[in-house]
Amino acid sequence: EESEGESFGAGKEAFSSTLRVMCGALKLKQVKVVDPLLDIIYGLVTKGLLGGIMLSLNAASGEEDLEEAKKELGSKKKPFVLSVLLESICSVHDIGDENVEKKLLKLLLALTLSKSVGVHGEALLLVVRTCYHIFLGSRSEVVQLFAKACLIQFLMVLISRIERPLDADGKGYDVEVPCIVISEKGPDAPASPNTKNQSPEEVVQALLEDVCSVSSSKSTSQGSKLCDMVSSSYEDATFFMNGESADQRKRPAEAVGSQELEEQSPATSNKSFTSFAIEEEGDVPNVVLMARKDAFLVFRALCKLSMKTGHDGPSDHFALRGKVLSLELIKILLEKSGRVFQVHEKYIEAIKQYLCYSLLKNCSTAVTPAFQLSASIFETLTNRFRPHLKSQFAVFFPMIFLRPFESQGGLITNVGKAMSTHEVYAQWVVLFRCLYNMCSDKQILSDIFVNYDCDLDESNLFERLVSGLVKLVQGVLSLEGSGFTPTMQFNLKLFALQCLIAILKSLAMEDEQDQEASPRETLDGDDPSTNLNATPEAVGDHNALGEQTHGSNGSLKDLPAPSMSEQLEQRKAYKTEFQKGIIQFKKKPKKGIQYLQKLGMLGESCEDIARFLLSTQGLDKNSIGDYLGEADALNLDVMHSYVEMLDFSGLEFDAGIRHFLRGFRLPGEAQKIDRLMEKFAERYCICNPESFAKADTAYVLAYSVIMLNTDAHNPQVKDKMSLEGFVKNNKGINDGEDLPQEFLAAIYKNIVNNEIKMKGEADLLSSDAPQKKKQTTGIAGLDAIINVFGGNQSVPVEPDDDAIRQTHNSMKSKGAGKPWSTATGNEDIRPMLEIAWAPILGAISIVFEGSNDESMTSLCIEAFFYTIKIAAPLQMETVRDAFLTSLAKATHLHTPSQMHPKRGAAFKTLLRVALECGSHLSAGWKTVLTSISQFERLHQLKNSSLTDETMFASPNQKGARKGKNSSQNKRNSSGSGKKGGVTDMLDVFDPSCMADIELVF
Repeated sequence: EESEGESFGAGKEAFSSTLRVMCGALKLKQVKVVDPLLDIIYGLVTKGLLGGIMLSLNAASGEEDLEEAKKELGSKKKPFVLSVLLESICSVHDIGDENVEKKLLKLLLALTLSKSVGVHGEALLLVVRTCYHIFLGSRSEVVQLFAKACLIQFLMVLISRIERPLDADGKGYDVEVPCIVISEKGPDAPASPNTKNQSPEEVVQALLEDVCSVSSSKSTSQGSKLCDMVSSSYEDATFFMNGESADQRKRPAEAVGSQELEEQSPATSNKSFTSFAIEEEGDVPNVVLMARKDAFLVFRALCKLSMKTGHDGPSDHFALRGKVLSLELIKILLEKSGRVFQVHEKYIEAIKQYLCYSLLKNCSTAVTPAFQLSASIFETLTNRFRPHLKSQFAVFFPMIFLRPFESQGGLITNVGKAMSTHEVYAQWVVLFRCLYNMCSDKQILSDIFVNYDCDLDESNLFERLVSGLVKLVQGVLSLEGSGFTPTMQFNLKLFALQCLIAILKSLAMEDEQDQEASPRETLDGDDPSTNLNATPEAVGDHNALGEQTHGSNGSLKDLPAPSMSEQLEQRKAYKTEFQKGIIQFKKKPKKGIQYLQKLGMLGESCEDIARFLLSTQGLDKNSIGDYLGEADALNLDVMHSYVEMLDFSGLEFDAGIRHFLRGFRLPGEAQKIDRLMEKFAERYCICNPESFAKADTAYVLAYSVIMLNTDAHNPQVKDKMSLEGFVKNNKGINDGEDLPQEFLAAIYKNIVNNEIKMKGEADLLSSDAPQKKKQTTGIAGLDAIINVFGGNQSVPVEPDDDAIRQTHNSMKSKGAGKPWSTATGNEDIRPMLEIAWAPILGAISIVFEGSNDESMTSLCIEAFFYTIKIAAPLQMETVRDAFLTSLAKATHLHTPSQMHPKRGAAFKTLLRVALECGSHLSAGWKTVLTSISQFERLHQLKNSSLTDETMFASPNQKGARKGKNSSQNKRNSSGSGKKGGVTDMLDVFDPSCMADIELVF
């Protein structure tokens, strides 16, 4: 046994030395040396001759994501053998030889798929980075495609491992990740002997299948022995603490389970991974937690890569390719993710922190591929992650889907500027494709309506969506001057109409299921990150609709709610009345406040009014300033309460002024400004008692700062105030003494370099009242970055980083504590239809009468049918009768001289309504039967038979009617063309109409 141990030790030292020699040879970067070495190492990996865990790297990487991974993993130990080998392998990626690049990618993929080698942490990020650089740097189309395929395969492996796929012993992974398919050629099809005759996709598919098949094979016993040698050579130094037995050191790393991993160095300690456990899962082995950490690191790295801009800006094609690749990989990861990724707080926070920041940059860029992928990623987030992203959804949905419809002056495009006509049109096609998918999902529509349209603090997203689509269908949004061809313009209107029909269909299909409406319940104390089957619901002071109660401003809890449908309608009506008060406040602040107080939505005390002015979104900032500056006793009390609610503790003086002016705009009258600044100075000195000798000092300095801000940033002021002038203006104001010059210099610098600006006006009313001015979002900085479909730039311009950062911070602060309500049942269909039916009826009526295109008219007819199908069972008589009457008029049976095939389709649909919804038509049957009677009369005229009115007329009336009908028939015949008037009219009706009429009766 002793001799065997000596032989084992000598063998492992020799093997380790051989690997070190390989590392040195690889660093030479000579093709003739690197090429065979990659083959040798590939064989060692695929045969299981190398084993262990690669986690940390030997040298500083210089890459931001790798350095962050080092810090998070707590890597302190110096890695040996395999980590050095991996760095040497990855260093050859820039040789430029196509054959070497292929072999390098095969080796990296084999390392990732290997069951004996664990690539984690920094090492995994290095592998991802290397494939990323090969994709960008290679000149070979095959290599580029292979690099991209390897990255996708990496993601598939990561996703499969984070869902706890363990073997029977619970110590290792027991999951076979299938090879991705990128070629249309089936896997059983014979390969072409000559690769020159194969397409790049076929070549790459063969390479992938080769690596995947070899990596999944079992290692030989001889390989296991060598695996012992190399594993023990670095486990002693890197992964195991002192005190292990020789038996432990001689076991292959492949067999290392969770017990051993818990005893590893800080680089892989339990502390690094426990945050990725889920309470309901119980004890999770560290191998699974390590995989979850890897998924987090890779996801974060991809998000950061998607934000990068090249040295030449957005026109840098090299950086653009990298950005597009990163977004594609992010989309794949999100779409293929499982429950753990979708509910764990670590991944949700990563989405909020990194992905949302990336989307802010890429959704507002003129780079078409980046926008298209960003819109698609947002659609995926909506489908899978929306319960966790309420405030983020409130920003991105209007930014991507509503802003184009609400642009000032119609559809503003970048045609002739940053993008070509076809690029802009391509963006619209992607936008409508994503929007159509969302409109076809009843659950998404219901969630939008419940969480936004029924929440006082949110914008009416569902109402704005319907309004925007209707405007495009009706032609209110002008496409003239856009550069679009007539076909493009027609298609855009068709796409918008399809989205409207998708909304109606989704509501009709939900109602057709006839499910019993279940109340929306709250999950008190449930954490969405720990409950795998639950979604976060309203908690605390939020009602089940996700709507905050407003205390003395009118409690929504007191509203009667005999049914969820009526409760939703009442909350929507409450919000509508509340918004009317906001509109009145903009015109005349006092009348707006009185209106809300009369309705019980606002308390009578000055504290209630001050809280309303301070916290209510959508109030006009100018109106707030005017109201607070008034000299009336109530206004003064409200202003004092308003300022006393602000906390300036610890703020620098200029920061305090910014905080004070954040909620309103200073009025133009000097007396009003004087009252406001005097109270500010008093409050600031109370919060910061050591700042000035007395409040008068702060009052004078505040005035001086406002003057400096106007002087420095008003373009009409030619002679700007200097630092010396600013200091001179404030000489001796501190109770006869001068303020420190450094203090004044800092204020001067901050004001000159950073103007005191107002927050953007809120867009809460953008869909509730016509706005002549350009709409804004109410999110700080967002208006500055929304230029997806507008702008005058001649080259692609990236959005301003400060505006993006400000918007991102606003989303995070706004999203704190805002629960999401998941709509259940079909009780929300009625209030949703109440919002949508009138604009949709106007749109489809105009389109049906003005267009003879079959695709357009058939969609309009579908809209008639599905709306009646929804409204009739819900006993919405006004809606039902309005659509029934319009559909009956669309048949033109009352004016048969103007017949078209679409009229026959309308009559066929009317009969379909009678057949499928007859039990709920009630008084609407009169409209149906009148149309049938008119149709029957035309048949009687065609067959020259007696009409009903002739048959039942008195003898005296028959003679008169006979002459009248004869004259009418002559007129019809003379203007009918070759076939005869009545016959031509009836030709547009389907012969099955008669059978349907029989079924109706």
